[in-house]
Amino acid sequence: FITRGQVNWPAAIAVGVGAFAGGYVAPIIQRYIPENVMRWMVAVGGLVMTVWLIVR
Repeated sequence: FITRGQVNWPAAIAVGVGAFAGGYVAPIIQRYIPENVMRWMVAVGGLVMTVWLIVR
């Protein structure tokens, strides 16, 4: 993709920065959130994204 010029660089940089920040901050925050709450957050997030993609 890089050699063909098909990379959306602003989006790629934003995703990279978000992944780096999330990878650093998430383990710190996760220590303070109970396991059941984390499971529900992931499940609800997955359902919301599924519905959003279907409706879209």
